[in-house]
Amino acid sequence: MFSEEEVEEIDVLKELCENAEFEGVPIVCFEILSDIAHTKKDFSQFSSDDLLLLKKQLYGYKKFWGKADWFDNRVFLNILPKVRDSINKELLKYKDDQ
Repeated sequence: MFSEEEVEEIDVLKELCENAEFEGVPIVCFEILSDIAHTKKDFSQFSSDDLLLLKKQLYGYKKFWGKADWFDNRVFLNILPKVRDSINKELLKYKDDQ
């Protein structure tokens, strides 16, 4: 699903966000993506709440770092559409099951 460069970026971001919180909520989005990138887990193995949190945190990260002119987030921006599509696909399954 992810290129080698994208997996490296995910792993670096995972390390940077280790033990980090935002408004008292642990930042786990890159930990989840790392598990997926290294095929330890699949999107289908996460609850709808986890998927929504993943989506929210990734877009929060994008919004925050998008304002920093000096920060190169091109690889991260390539990852987002893949993740968004996979999350939306899984969330539709949850919706259909209800």
